[in-house]
Order: sequence, then C-alpha cells, then structure tokens
Amino acid sequence: MTAAGEGRYLYERLGEKTFQQLCNALLAHVLSDTRCYPVGHSDGGRDATRRDGAQLIIYQVKWTSKGSQRINMRV
Repeated sequence: MTAAGEGRYLYERLGEKTFQQLCNALLAHVLSDTRCYPVGHSDGGRDATRRDGAQLIIYQVKWTSKGSQRINMRV
C-alpha cells in the first residue's frame, strides 16, 4: 500500500502523442521560456525550442514502443 500522493507512474502506457505532451509540459515547467509546438503537426523535427542568448536550442522527443531500446542523443 502506498501513502496518499505516492504511486507508480506507468509511462510505458503512454502513446506517442501523450508522451510528447508530457515531455513538453515538463520542459515548459522547468524552462519557462520554452516554446512547445503542437503535437502531430509538421514541425521540421522540432518538438520544442528555446533561446539561450543568441543560440537556439531544439528539443526533439523520441518515443518507442520498445521499452528497452536506447536512443543516442546529440548535444
């Protein structure tokens, strides 16, 4: 039994769109200057962006149905 407010989050039950919505919500919460793009629209590989001075930072969400699959990230 878990205490009130505690629990296990079943992220593996999220689909592609709801996973992107979750990621965008987390980015916007942590980095308030983040611009999130609509889910399912043509975005040129950009799911969210923000500026750090003159530099544009692009976030691209990757969802897979294979929970053990690893994704390489470029910075």
